[in-house]
Amino acid sequence: MKQIDILQQPTSGLQEVVRSLNENMRNRLDQEYHWFADYPYVEAAIGGMEGQVEAKVMAVKYPITEYSGILIMLDEDREYYEVGWANLLQEDVTNILDALPNES
Repeated sequence: MKQIDILQQPTSGLQEVVRSLNENMRNRLDQEYHWFADYPYVEAAIGGMEGQVEAKVMAVKYPITEYSGILIMLDEDREYYEVGWANLLQEDVTNILDALPNES
């Protein structure tokens, strides 16, 4: 007879990517990473602004939560905003994870 865990909730693709990003950041020495060149770009939803805006990711800090952990800068106003995974598309979170260099 096969045993099934009925309480285990299926995870979405976004949850898997966020978990991978958090594991990567937790295992870093400083638990954060700052880009100084080759910034990953994301489409972000910023409160008070209509629609999605393009921004470059300046830094990521553990833990990445629903509304914090990712520092972005908008090209149009050169202001910094802290966002979380809920403000980004899944492919943008994946791009951030892919842009992180391996830590030696």
